[in-house]
Amino acid sequence: MSLRPSEQQLARAASRLGDPAAGLTAVRELRRRLDTLEAAHVDQAIDAGWSWRQVAEALGVTKQAAHARHARRTQRAQDGLVVAGRARQAVARAKAEAARLGAAQVETDHLLLGLLLDDRGPVREALDECGITRETVRRRAGPADATAGLGRSSNPRVSPNMREVLEQSMREAVERGDARLDVEHLLLAVLHEPGGRGQRAVVASGRSPRAVERRLSRALRGQPSEGV
Repeated sequence: MSLRPSEQQLARAASRLGDPAAGLTAVRELRRRLDTLEAAHVDQAIDAGWSWRQVAEALGVTKQAAHARHARRTQRAQDGLVVAGRARQAVARAKAEAARLGAAQVETDHLLLGLLLDDRGPVREALDECGITRETVRRRAGPADATAGLGRSSNPRVSPNMREVLEQSMREAVERGDARLDVEHLLLAVLHEPGGRGQRAVVASGRSPRAVERRLSRALRGQPSEGV
């Protein structure tokens, strides 16, 4: 069962005074979802032949502001998104971890393990500095009981939640205007999945998803671009 709150629930929490923590968290999530919806509508408008002036008028901003915010992303979307080799390897490691743990499906905590098994880079650096370890995540990702791994396939299927996170990682890359999908987009998608298994594993390690995202941003600023 998904723990992802609806827009109506977020709007109620954002408009209810008296609990600043809940209200600000709801505002942040609403803003993120609205940004995603805006990007999707702009992409459709450009595909339909709208000019940037028309897009700007619909958004109530200047043509320059609309172009600066969306042009790079829409061009990347039109050109197609390259998936970096390290991102493919992280997903492959996630599948291997799920099989090793006897899981029937590959879940987002297995993806977090796949990222932790990378031996370098800003994602691993951010996770290490936040104290998120393979051992802690593996304990949470293991079978729920002693017989859970018996008779399971060595090739577990991708769960719906995992598929949604992989799709979100593509949106993360497009929204950031990046030319390729890399491991940082996979981690951001895990951190942005409300109530997901990967996100819960992060919280169980004693860090908030937002804190890990901030640390990742600092690591990325100091990280030179690598080849695919």
